[in-house]
Amino acid sequence: MFMALLMQGSASAPPVPKMGPAPPVGDQVPIDGSIWILIIAAIIIGVYHFHTLKKKMQKAD
Repeated sequence: MFMALLMQGSASAPPVPKMGPAPPVGDQVPIDGSIWILIIAAIIIGVYHFHTLKKKMQKAD
């Protein structure tokens, strides 16, 4: 058992991980330029959804 512990302790350290290329600098996400269009589209879709829901509720009454 002593030899097993001795062998575990004397094992070489794992190799140092290699670094990949550096992360890009500048515009990292292309969606940033069109975020306002997406927000406006989401608002329009939400208003449409609640408008049709309101119409269905009034029709049910």
